[in-house]
Amino acid sequence: MTTPIHIVLSIIIANASLELVPEEIASLPAIKAMARMRNKKPTEMIFDISSLLPLRRKLLPDQEKRGRPDVVHRLLLTILDSPLKSYLPMKIYLHTYKGRIFEVSPTTRLPRNYLRFLGLMEQLLMEGRVGPKDRSLIREISSDLESLLKSLSPKLKIALSEKGRLEDPIDVARRILRQDTLILVGGFPHGDYSKEVKKLIDEEISLCEKVITASAAICMLLSYLFYAKRWSP
Repeated sequence: MTTPIHIVLSIIIANASLELVPEEIASLPAIKAMARMRNKKPTEMIFDISSLLPLRRKLLPDQEKRGRPDVVHRLLLTILDSPLKSYLPMKIYLHTYKGRIFEVSPTTRLPRNYLRFLGLMEQLLMEGRVGPKDRSLIREISSDLESLLKSLSPKLKIALSEKGRLEDPIDVARRILRQDTLILVGGFPHGDYSKEVKKLIDEEISLCEKVITASAAICMLLSYLFYAKRWSP
């Protein structure tokens, strides 16, 4: 398949489960103990619900979607590891649960080690950037989601979702390679996209008849895109 050189694929990890410890739970004993051990303020630490047993009961709104930075870690590794970026221009963004937006350079080499990743994300959320000042690897941009989509002006806006219409991945890949496309993938473990996100997309699609993780879905799509771009006639 011959792809026009101007085609750009934009990927947004939407409603990403990435935030610092919320004020509402910062005084919990488990969180204060962890903060003392790390010599940090509770609200300077990444919110990771897996290490906080008291949050087995619901203490936060949308708690099922929050406190899972491991989901974001897997998604970013999957996207950044894809060989597709050598064949197709890509733009990558993080849109967090609280609405902050970060641009991720496709050249970013993300830590494989989860604890190192958490440290990097703490720096990102506290300072708004990581990497050299003149060449940030990840940086916050002063934009809301609607404004970002207007600036990208994709011809097609697709959200990957287990609730979406089931489509053949190779057909989706071929459709994407005909036009500038925005792919949204959920950066949360459970639940659905926010109303803010859903109102901005053209369609929701599913790539598998079985329920799969967000990282498996984006891996599948990028693999089919790589195949369609690299080897199809």
